[in-house]
This record gives sequence, C-alpha cells and structure tokens, in this order.
Amino acid sequence: MMQGRTNDLFDVLFVGFVGGTGGASTLMLELAARIASRGIKVKIIVPEYDTTVPYSERGRQRGIVIERSPWLVDRSLELRNLIDAMRFIRGCRAPVVHFHLGNTNTIQSHFLAAMDLLRLPPVYVTPHTNTDDPSPDDPRARRWAAAASRRLK
Repeated sequence: MMQGRTNDLFDVLFVGFVGGTGGASTLMLELAARIASRGIKVKIIVPEYDTTVPYSERGRQRGIVIERSPWLVDRSLELRNLIDAMRFIRGCRAPVVHFHLGNTNTIQSHFLAAMDLLRLPPVYVTPHTNTDDPSPDDPRARRWAAAASRRLK
C-alpha cells in the first residue's frame, strides 16, 4: 500500500495473506461479497502475486475493490523495521479491519508494536493454519502474545 493512501471510504477492510487460489482466498472474497451486498463498502488488500491478478478480477466482477500490495509477500509482512510497519498499517484504517492469516507469525512483533504506537483499535484476525506457530516458551511467542492481546480480537 502506498503511503498517503486511505481506506476511510470503506466500512470493512480485509487484509489477506493469501495467494488468491485457495480456500482462504475464496472465503475472504465470499465474506466481502456478502457484506457488500448489504450496501456496506468493502475493500480487500492482498499480496502483489501473479495469482492475485485473476483474484482481483473476480473481485471486481463481484463489485469488490481489491488492492494488490507489494508489502504483503511470502505470507508475512516484508517490513524491514517499525517505520515501514507504521507506513503500512496507517493505510489499514476502517471501522472494521479483518486480517486473514496463514499463521500467527504473519503479523510480526514490529507490526503489532506499530499498531500500539499508533494506538489503533483492535482488529479481527482469522488464522487459517497453525503449522508455523512458535512454541509457548519461545521469547518471540511471549512478545507476540503480549502485543496481540491488546490489538487483536
């Protein structure tokens, strides 16, 4: 997402760490389409993959705005530091924000720290697999859990 862009015109924002071809992608598009059918303005942000080009077209055909973001790659935020994370999430504002994750590591600790610093309201999260989750005794897991309890629903 480019700096300075806003989602203020949308009521629900989905951020999908998805490739556009699997079940999580389909679920997110179906949820968005059903919400939009009720007159609610919806936007989806997905990674800038080749596979999300046809996904974006399917969304457009259903009246859903889909943005392909260069920030979302390899099912994780490729953000080098806290400043990059703040730039990305500054554009992820809407009354309802819902992240569709491949795993809980997808939202890295500096991403949650950026949410804390910007004092963003909690967001909804749907993890679709837990195969890459750290063990509870891992220091990364403890940091993640502390921030997640404040920023994720």
